[in-house]
Amino acid sequence: MENLIITPHTRVAALLEAYPELESLLIETVPAFRKLQNPVLRRTIARVTSLSQAAKVGNIETGRLVNLLRKAVGQSFTTEGDDTEAPDTGTVPDWVQNYRIVRVIDTSVLLSRDENPLQEVLKGLKELKKGEVLQANATFYPAPLVDTLKKKKFRCHVTSAGSEYYTLFISTN
Repeated sequence: MENLIITPHTRVAALLEAYPELESLLIETVPAFRKLQNPVLRRTIARVTSLSQAAKVGNIETGRLVNLLRKAVGQSFTTEGDDTEAPDTGTVPDWVQNYRIVRVIDTSVLLSRDENPLQEVLKGLKELKKGEVLQANATFYPAPLVDTLKKKKFRCHVTSAGSEYYTLFISTN
């Protein structure tokens, strides 16, 4: 596995399996990933999080993160994923105009207890009725959470204020 070529699409778990020596560099670059030292979170969050998502969490350009990791293991530099764009909070969708938040989940609290926020958010979404909204608060852009739930066809919208991110998820059931 040591022949893994590091790209923006590389999953954090695969990266650390192939190059365990990169753990401290990844944590130094993206301090939010300090929680990866917990075996439970490493088995869950790291498996679904790409380096592109990790870069968003760490508020660092994807290309910069990838090249930093590649340099550390002797791989050549790449221009793939060399982005400067901020996380997409996009245009405010119509459903956000009249939303009714029925549950708020603080992902930082869950992470401090070494729990996976994705599981709690999924559980909360199952309990929503049509048109109800769940809000997930985080101290970093929750790229893995947003990307995973978008793939599961949930509608979401992210806003930010300073270093706080508020992600709204709506039930379409």
